[in-house]
Amino acid sequence: MSFVPPIDPEQSEVFKMYRFNSRKQQGGYATVLGVILMTTMALSIFSLYDVGQVTTHKMRGQNASDAAAYSVATFVSRDLNFIATTNRAMVANQVAIGQMVGLSSYGHMIERTASNIDIIGDIAQFIPYVGPVIKRITALLEDAAEAMESAFDKAAKAIIPMNELILGFLSVSQTMFHNGMLISSQQVHNKVAKDNDPDIESSVVVGAYTVANFISEHNKTLERNTAPSVRGGGRKNPLHLKRYGEFEQVVKGSQDKFLNTRYTRYIAGTVRGLGGNDFRRRAIRNKYVWEWTAMDTMRVRVGPCWFGCLLSAPLGWGAGHALNSGSYYNYRRDTRRWGGAWRNSSAAWWARRTDSRNNLRRTRSIRPFYDLEEDGLRETGPAMVSILKKPVEPVRTWKEASKDIPSYNLQERYDVAKDGGIAKDQMLSISKAEPYFSRPRDLWRRRDNNLEYGNLYNPFWQPRLVETSSTERVAVMAAAAGINL
Repeated sequence: MSFVPPIDPEQSEVFKMYRFNSRKQQGGYATVLGVILMTTMALSIFSLYDVGQVTTHKMRGQNASDAAAYSVATFVSRDLNFIATTNRAMVANQVAIGQMVGLSSYGHMIERTASNIDIIGDIAQFIPYVGPVIKRITALLEDAAEAMESAFDKAAKAIIPMNELILGFLSVSQTMFHNGMLISSQQVHNKVAKDNDPDIESSVVVGAYTVANFISEHNKTLERNTAPSVRGGGRKNPLHLKRYGEFEQVVKGSQDKFLNTRYTRYIAGTVRGLGGNDFRRRAIRNKYVWEWTAMDTMRVRVGPCWFGCLLSAPLGWGAGHALNSGSYYNYRRDTRRWGGAWRNSSAAWWARRTDSRNNLRRTRSIRPFYDLEEDGLRETGPAMVSILKKPVEPVRTWKEASKDIPSYNLQERYDVAKDGGIAKDQMLSISKAEPYFSRPRDLWRRRDNNLEYGNLYNPFWQPRLVETSSTERVAVMAAAAGINL
């Protein structure tokens, strides 16, 4: 066996030939890879620049849409709060009319009581020494009572017409403010959108879709209630009758102790005074009207009264009213009305006889007012959907920016939007805002500590942005597809 020495690769002709050929084959790869890398980097940079520009304009458009929708919701909240405030003001003016009617009735009762006491003074004046003094005192009491009765009646006849004027103004102002809100909400929406993004081309609030939905939401939410009819009156008459009845309950719930019941006792219960006001509807010429009436009575009773009192006699009485029509009111016997004044039956009989025509002023009942149309517990008001559109031209992509560079021509292979870009060359944004009712529990807590739902008697409406529904998003996709809304 012979020994073969190892071959040196550096000295091998075969290896030299292979190494030379290998280097020759790999000589152009770095250039190709470099070109591919530079192209990719350039496309990435151009694409990143374009995405940044589109995102910036998209965010600006979305912010404009949010601001526009929120502004309209703020406007609607102001409208609801204005209605709630004016409704409360109408309730307060109705209560003020009741106060005047109650004061007149109470003044008549005091005057009649003083007059009857003065009769006792006429008898007592024949008593030596003390009789003339008693007569003088009773005469002074009667003069003071007459002056008070006259003052109350004059004040009532002067103040009630002022309350009526204020009620009419409040009712009309509701309609004016509400209609003005509906008309100007479109202008507010467009102005806020333009102020936040001047590139906004058009908003669908100008078109039928958003305006129709906005007005439709209002019509479903609010109802202007007018005087209900006894018979007929149309489809909305039962609703108006119900809302007027609720207004009556709010007025009654706002009465103070003087209006509810004027119960007094003197001389260990020997003298008892009963009285109060009543705010109730009455049918006149096929229309329901609400009117104020009041009655006050006082009697003296000396016991024991097991089988008949030793002495029981009417001491004072009075009544007053402010009617919608006529001057006569029949104060029928009803111990549940007027603070139980008819429990002093003989005094109430005299009040019915002497003051049934004490009509202080003609009133026009409850005036037309806005209220929520639907029953049930609700916390939100009519929503506003804002859909804004802006063209692609203001978006300064790299292709547009390169046109401002002299002697620079963007090659076709670097145009990242050649086979893509923004659909229909427009950007759309959608936002939705609504007013919602929330009574602050830390500032105006209810006495019963209950949760209060949305109503138009307390002004606690405020705006908020909410999520759009699938139907509203479909509307945006339809607009993006070129379907006019």
